[in-house]
Amino acid sequence: MKEDLSGQIEKLRREMEELVKRTGSDAEREREEILAQADRERERLLQQTQQEIVLRTGLARKELQRYAAELASQLARERIEREVDPAKQERLFAESLANLEREGR
Repeated sequence: MKEDLSGQIEKLRREMEELVKRTGSDAEREREEILAQADRERERLLQQTQQEIVLRTGLARKELQRYAAELASQLARERIEREVDPAKQERLFAESLANLEREGR
């Protein structure tokens, strides 16, 4: 009976060791899968962020160009209004009209 109990105890000990070993292996596989999944998610987020940066940079450039064009137009208009008095406007209009008439012949 003592040998029987010793055999059963030994068998249980081996089963526990095997269970611990399998649990450790399963945990390691799970850990590796979680790390791989996190790496894939990190890569996806990085690509998404890079695409958004490119998109927003392009939009910002277009907005800046639009603003620069508006500003240049406004400055030119202000300069013309400052420098061209009604008499000068009349003369420029007459010259332009005369040029158009000559070209129309």
